[in-house]
Amino acid sequence: MTTREVEWDDAEQDWMRALSQYRATLCPLCGRPIEVCTDPANEMRWRSGLPTRCHATTAVLQAQEGLGKKKKQSRHTGALLWSAELNTS
Repeated sequence: MTTREVEWDDAEQDWMRALSQYRATLCPLCGRPIEVCTDPANEMRWRSGLPTRCHATTAVLQAQEGLGKKKKQSRHTGALLWSAELNTS
């Protein structure tokens, strides 16, 4: 007879429930506590620095733009999976 260990014991399940409850308190846009980022008293208190460019996303967007400029347009472009790899050579 084979005895199998449960994948998620009670402690692990409790940790996952706690993580889920914690994540529910965060803003889906900025990841900060929802009560802080949506507080009207904080509206004019947020400051943003200069952006940082994601060069991998830039490469993907350039490839997508190039596809759209070709004579024969691809159908269902939203179904295409794009990726970028770092060229280390």
